[in-house]
Amino acid sequence: TVDAETNVGEYTSLTMTSAYAPRISYYDAETHDLKYAKLTNSNWSTLTVASTGIVGHYNSIALDSNNDARITTYNSSTGQFLYAYASGSSWIISEISKAADVGMFSSMVFNAQGYPHIAYFDDTNDDLKYAYWSGTGWIVQTVDFTDEVGLNPSLAMDSLGNPYISYYDITNKHLKYAYWTGANWAIYTLDTNTKTGLYSSIAIDRYNHAHIAYYDEKNGNVKYMYYTGTGWDSIAVDTRDNDVGQYVSLELNRNGDPIPHVSYYDATGKYLRYASWTGSGFDYDVVDGSTEVGMYSSLAMDVNNYPVVSYFDDHNDDLKIGIFNGSIWTSTTLDYINTTGLYTSIAINDSGRVYISYYDYSTSSLKYATWDGSKWIYHTIDSRGDVGWYPSIAIDGHGNPAVSYYDGTNGDLKYASSVQSYALYLPFTSK
Repeated sequence: TVDAETNVGEYTSLTMTSAYAPRISYYDAETHDLKYAKLTNSNWSTLTVASTGIVGHYNSIALDSNNDARITTYNSSTGQFLYAYASGSSWIISEISKAADVGMFSSMVFNAQGYPHIAYFDDTNDDLKYAYWSGTGWIVQTVDFTDEVGLNPSLAMDSLGNPYISYYDITNKHLKYAYWTGANWAIYTLDTNTKTGLYSSIAIDRYNHAHIAYYDEKNGNVKYMYYTGTGWDSIAVDTRDNDVGQYVSLELNRNGDPIPHVSYYDATGKYLRYASWTGSGFDYDVVDGSTEVGMYSSLAMDVNNYPVVSYFDDHNDDLKIGIFNGSIWTSTTLDYINTTGLYTSIAINDSGRVYISYYDYSTSSLKYATWDGSKWIYHTIDSRGDVGWYPSIAIDGHGNPAVSYYDGTNGDLKYASSVQSYALYLPFTSK
């Protein structure tokens, strides 16, 4: 027994030190406090971390490089999301943000220091927001607040660590683009045609130039824009069918060469397509020609620079993957238990290991799948409430995955990172 007091142990979160000693944060329902427990030399000790108001719901614990605890939690009395860390014998508590409906459509990357950066939509204020971990806490910025903006953000980072975001202007129905100059956010409207810019996907090449693929809803096309160094050029990727370009995902060559690869949904044929630049135009393939497949596609390039796509099979309600071996595409059903595989996001580390995060509709949870070299392994990352909408997966500096995602129950942006190479996943909540 860790804590023998009455009505303790709700909303537990567990992690391990580098010596595999357990550390637990949890809610005390009798005193309405956030508590912390640790095992030292076979003895459990417990501490009260926070006790002002009703605090301790939806807590999550992680450890820093010194094995010191870092805890996020929700204060139900004030609507605050809090961050707590131990300083000597006391706990320092700070506010991340007050309650709002934030975190929809998040996009995440890691900087050279291995810190996560997240772009997301603030549905309460209809703004584009940006959050990053500074090493000691979360820094949250409002990037664009003019009218209703920020839907479908896509985030990338250049070699200097400057973020670039493409996103949709809901009010004017345009594609917008923002980047950090080093002092402030520069914001531009890239495509002023009506109903252009949904499902945008951005990548930065080795020359620190931005490339963006997006959906032209008015004409039913998938379009592509890229920065030349002096200005923007635009190319229509696919205009052959009545309606193509939804759920578009863009990647460049793995080494950063400015060669675009695009996966997207053909709404007319109801299947998944892929296009790649040949040097003079785009070449096309059908990834999966089955019935009603290809929604929520996410594209990554493997270590051989071949495309790999995760996507949703709407006909069978399954998670699928399409893999190109240099000559043909092979499609495989991964998770098929009930209705699962929505909002897929894929990443491949430098060892060639594939990771896919996705939403399981049947269990209202965030899940991930990975190939261990011989078989696919599936895990639930977070199942506390209706969680896992619109996940974005990225690889940290050690080759391990992390996921940002939306908590539909609480209207929160959440972050889960793998802190051990054997895939122990810990939800890390922020607003």
